[in-house]
Amino acid sequence: MRLNNRLLLAFAILILGISISIGVQYVRNDKQLIEKTNQINLVVSNQSIAIEHELSSSFSSVEILKYFFEKNQTISRKEFQNYTEPIYLENHSIKAISWVPKVTAEGRTEFESEISKERSNNSFFITERNAKNELIKAKNREDYFPVKYIEPIEENSTAIGYDIFSNDIRKATILNAINRKKIAITPRIQLVQDARGYGFLVLVPVFNHFLTSNSANRFENTKGFISAVYKVNQLIDTALLESKVIGVQLVVNDITATQKEELYNNTRKALRQSKILKKQIAVGDRVWELNFIIDPFLYKIDNKYSYFLIGISSSLLIFLLILLPYIKSKRAEILSHRLHIEQKVREETEQSLSESEEYNRALFKQATIGLALTTMDGRLTDVNPAYAEIIGHSIEETLKLTYWEITPDKYIEQEQLQLQSMAKTGHYGPYEKEYIHKDGHFVPVRLTGKIIEQKGEKYILSSIEDITEQKRLIDEIKDSQTLLMNLINAIPDLLWLKDINGIYLHCNTIFEDLYGVKEKDLIGMSDFDLVTDPKRAEFFRETDRTTLLNGKSFINEEEVTFLSDGHHEVVETIKTPIFDFNDKITGVLGISRNITEHKKFESEIIRLNNHLQSLIEVIQNLAKARSLDEIVSSVKVAARKLTNADGATFVLREGDKCYFIDEDALYPLWKGQRFPLEERIGGWAILNKEMVIAEDIYKDDRINSDVYKHTFVNSLAMFPIRMENPVGVIGIYWSKNYRPTEDEIIIVKTLADATSIAMENVSFYEKLEIKVKDRTVLLEAANKELEAFSYSVSHDLRAPLRHINGYIDLINRRFPDSLPEKGQQFLKNISDSATQMGMLIDDLLLFSRTSRQELRYDKLNMQILVQEVIKLIDQENTGRKIEWAISTLPNVLGDNNLLKLVWINLLSNAAKFTRKKDQASIKIQFQENEKEYIFSIRDNGAGFDMQYAQKLFGVFQRLHSSADYEGTGIGLANVQRIIIRHGGRTWAEAEVDKGATFYFTLPKNINEL
Repeated sequence: MRLNNRLLLAFAILILGISISIGVQYVRNDKQLIEKTNQINLVVSNQSIAIEHELSSSFSSVEILKYFFEKNQTISRKEFQNYTEPIYLENHSIKAISWVPKVTAEGRTEFESEISKERSNNSFFITERNAKNELIKAKNREDYFPVKYIEPIEENSTAIGYDIFSNDIRKATILNAINRKKIAITPRIQLVQDARGYGFLVLVPVFNHFLTSNSANRFENTKGFISAVYKVNQLIDTALLESKVIGVQLVVNDITATQKEELYNNTRKALRQSKILKKQIAVGDRVWELNFIIDPFLYKIDNKYSYFLIGISSSLLIFLLILLPYIKSKRAEILSHRLHIEQKVREETEQSLSESEEYNRALFKQATIGLALTTMDGRLTDVNPAYAEIIGHSIEETLKLTYWEITPDKYIEQEQLQLQSMAKTGHYGPYEKEYIHKDGHFVPVRLTGKIIEQKGEKYILSSIEDITEQKRLIDEIKDSQTLLMNLINAIPDLLWLKDINGIYLHCNTIFEDLYGVKEKDLIGMSDFDLVTDPKRAEFFRETDRTTLLNGKSFINEEEVTFLSDGHHEVVETIKTPIFDFNDKITGVLGISRNITEHKKFESEIIRLNNHLQSLIEVIQNLAKARSLDEIVSSVKVAARKLTNADGATFVLREGDKCYFIDEDALYPLWKGQRFPLEERIGGWAILNKEMVIAEDIYKDDRINSDVYKHTFVNSLAMFPIRMENPVGVIGIYWSKNYRPTEDEIIIVKTLADATSIAMENVSFYEKLEIKVKDRTVLLEAANKELEAFSYSVSHDLRAPLRHINGYIDLINRRFPDSLPEKGQQFLKNISDSATQMGMLIDDLLLFSRTSRQELRYDKLNMQILVQEVIKLIDQENTGRKIEWAISTLPNVLGDNNLLKLVWINLLSNAAKFTRKKDQASIKIQFQENEKEYIFSIRDNGAGFDMQYAQKLFGVFQRLHSSADYEGTGIGLANVQRIIIRHGGRTWAEAEVDKGATFYFTLPKNINEL
C-alpha cells in the first residue's frame, strides 16, 4: 500500500510541477508581453505627439502672418518675402507660402494691371484650370481669390494669379475658414505649381476688422488668405525623424469625409499578422487617422519556454527520484518471488524424486521453470516443456542436442569454472549466461544445478530461469537513469541535491563549471566548505531549513559569487523538499536560474522610460519658454539629469567668444565668463559644427587639458545647438572616465534641437513684442492726433458756423424788407446747411468718443432702457401713429450710456423710415443661444436693397436721399462700433418698401471677451 501511495505521490508531483511550470511560464510571458506592449504604446504615443507638435508648430508660424496683414493696410512684395523667408526655411515641409487677397469683379482689372507691372507681363490675367488641368483665363465671377505673392518664387511662380476660388475643394475650404473665422485645411489636392505633386493647403483667413455672425458680412469683410502649401510626406518624415523605430510603420488617412483618403504611407514591406494601433488627431478642421503598423517581431517573447522546460525537467527529476526506490523495490519483489518459486520447485522436485517417480515426473513436466537432466559430458537426457520453450525447440529436438550446442562459445570458459566448482561442491550456480535460441538469437538465463545419481550413474540436474523480462526491466531502468542524467546536465541552470544536513549528494555540469568543482569532489561537502563567505553560506543553509520546515517549494532571488572566476550574478533559486517511501523529507533539490541579464534589461527599460519622460517634460517647458533665462534654466538641469553627469553648462556664441552663461555642476566652473572660441572645446564644437565626445580629456588632442587641471572634469561631451550654424553648445562633464551611451547621445541631441527651436521662438516673440510696442507708440500718437482733431472740430470748426448764423440773423434784422424772396430763400438754405453742419460735427465727435470711451459694465434692465428711449422718440414724433410691439427683454451686462445710444439710433431710424406709412409698426424682439443674446428691431418702412447692405454700417454711407430722410450717415456706424466693443455683432435684412430688420447681439459672459 505504501508503494502505491508513493507511486501516486510521484505522479501527483509530476503533474503539479508541470502545471506550476506552465503557470509560471504563462505569468512570465504575460508580464513580458505587457512590458513590450507598453514600450510599443510609448513609441506610438511619442510619434503621435511628435506629429501633432510638428503640425502645431508649423501652422502657428504661418498663422502669425495673419496679424501683419490685419494691422497693415498694404504689404509690399519685399515685406512679404522678409516675413515668410524664415518660416519656410525652418519648415522644410512647406513648399510655398502665398498671400491670396479677395478681389471683386470691379477690382479685377486693377489687380491684373498691378501684377502685370510687377512681372513685366502685359498679357497677365487671373487664371483657373480647365478640364485638361491647363491654366486658362478665369471666367467672370463676382469674387476671386488669386495668388498675389508667393515664396519661394523660383519654384512656385506658375501659381501667381491662380484663383483658388475656382476649384471646388479649395472653395469649400475658403468658405469654411470664413464661417469659422479660423484656420482651415484642405484635403489632399493636386498642386498648381507641380501638376504631378500632391499636398494640402493651410488657409488662414484675414479680415478687415472684427466680424458679425452673419456669413454674408463675414465674406464681405474678408481681406484675403495666408495660404501655405504642405508636402505631407516631408512634414511627417520630419516629425518622425528622431522617433523612428524599426518594425513600426505608419499610414495616415484623412477621415473627415465618409470616404477615407490616404495621405501618407511609409510601409516598405507587408507585415504578416501585424497589429495596427490607431490614433486620431485634429488638423485644423479636419481629422487625420494615424495607423501604426506594428511588426509582430516586436511582441516576440524572449526565452518563451525556459521556465516551462526547467519546470518539466525539475518535475521529471523529482518524479524519477521518488519513483526510483519504487522501481528498485518492485524489481527486488519480482526477483524474490521468482527465487521463491525456484526454491519451491527445487524442493518439490527433490522431494518428488525421492517419493514417487510418477509423481516426480508429473511435477517435472508441469514446472514453470526449465528443468534439464544431462550426463556429465553435457548430453541432454531429459528436459521439461518449459526448458524446450526457452530455446525454441520441441522436446524431441532438444533431446538430440548437447549442452554445448546451445551454449555460445563466449561462455565456454565460464562453464568450465562452474563445472570445476560443481566437482568440488556437488552443485553450481546460480549464475547467468545465454542460450542459443532456435532462430539464432540469444536468450538470457539464470542457472542453478546439482549432481544426482540415478541407477548408480551421475547426472547433472539443472533449473533454468528465463530472465529476458528482468534484463529488459533493468535496461529500461538504466536507460531512464541515463536519460535523467542527460536531462539534468542539459538544464541550462544550476541543479544540486542535498541531504537534510546540507551535505551535497549530486550536482549537474553547469554547477561544476560555475563553481569550479567536480561532482565527485562536491559530494560530502556543505555550503560552508564550498562558499568562502560565511554569511552567504549561512544564508544558503537558512533557505534550506525554511524549505525543510515548511515542506514545500521556496523561491528567492539572491546574488551569487561563482568560484570559477569570482564574477557576480543574480539568480532566482527554487528549492524543493525530497521525500522517501515513508513520506519523510530526506533532502532538498535546488535549481538556480541566472536572471542577471533580465534584471539589467528591466533596469534599462525603466531608466530609458524615465529619461524619455524627463525629456518630454523639458521639451514641453521649452515650448512654453518666453525668455532665454527660462530656456537656460531648464536645459542645464535636464542635461545633467539625463546623462547622470557631474556637471552641465550652457554656452552661447558671442561673435568670436564663447559665453558660459550658466551651469549646474558639483563645483563652479566658468559661469558668467567669456573666452575666445579657439581656447575652449565648446568653441571648437561651434566652429567645426561637430559633436565632441571625450572619454579621457587628457588623451584628446582637440582639448587644452591645462584648462581642466584644477577642476573635477575627466570626461566631457559637447552638443552644438543647431548643427548647421551653431549658436552655442550644451556641455556635459563627468569626474570619472566615462563615455555616454548611444541612448544618452540621442537624448541630448534631441534636447539640443529642441533648445534651438525654443531660442528661435523666443527671438521671434521678442521681435514681435518690439513691433507691438512700436505699433502701440504709433497708436498712442494717432490717438493724440485724434484728440487734437476732435478739439479742432469742437472749437475751431464751430466758430465759422456761429459767424455764419450770426450774419444771417443780422441781415434778417437789418434788411427785413430789402431782400427779395429769392434772397431770403438763399439765406434760409445757408442757415439750414450750417445747422446740418453742426449736427454732423456733433455726430463725428460722438463717433470718435465711442471708440475711445472706457466701457463701464453694469447690470442693465433692457426692458426699462427701451421704454425710456421710446418715450423720447414719441415726444419727437407727436401726432404720428406708431404701433410698438415689445417682447420681454433680458437683463444684460454693458455700458448704460452707450447701449442707450444704440437703442436711440436704431429706434429713431425705425421711426424715421416709417414716416410715410399711415400706420407705422415697429417690433422689438429677443432670442438667445448658449453664448449670446440676440435683439432685433423690425419696421414696415422704406427698407433698402440688400445688395448694398454692406454699406449700411459705414461712416457717411446712406442708401436714401437726404431730401427724403434727414441724417448724417454716422448713426449706424456708431451702433456697430459700440456693439463690437461689447463683443457683439450687427447686421440687417430688408426688402425695398417692405421694411427692414436690424439685429445686434451681446455676449452672455463678458469674461470670454
